[in-house]
Amino acid sequence: MLRYHLFRASITALLLLAVSPSARALSPISAEEAPKANARLLRTLGQGDQAVRVIVGVSDGTPSPKSLLERPDPAGEPARRIVRLAAQKRLVGDLPQSEFRVRHYAESFSILSGTATRDGVVRLANRPDVAWVALDETRRRFQTSPQASQTLIRSDAANAAGVTGVGQTVAV
Repeated sequence: MLRYHLFRASITALLLLAVSPSARALSPISAEEAPKANARLLRTLGQGDQAVRVIVGVSDGTPSPKSLLERPDPAGEPARRIVRLAAQKRLVGDLPQSEFRVRHYAESFSILSGTATRDGVVRLANRPDVAWVALDETRRRFQTSPQASQTLIRSDAANAAGVTGVGQTVAV
């Protein structure tokens, strides 16, 4: 009888531990849970970070910078800035401040940056007015390790061999 009660108590304790917020924080976030979050952000959250700096692409209905390059409209820029800021503030207002705290609004682009918790990233990545969520990283001009794209095209090995590209023309 004592063994039965001990077994029931241990099963109950394991179930409570499995659904606790700390256990959920240690489990990785899948791409299905956060469809608009990029892979690097998901990996960072999977390593156990509780809050991360993010950049959020906002779908606000304004033309993309590429389309504005093709068809410039400088007279419409003040109205676009108002639309962008209104969409960004509406997005921030809909989220609890405990999940996402804005750091910078960008009136010239459809993005904003801030600090988000794991739940905040999931909530952001499932919103219809969010285009993407990415990790806000600090880049250095002289990085000691090559970036993933450099390793892929092996430019780090070429640079280490002394090839600088000075005087060369490259077409892509």
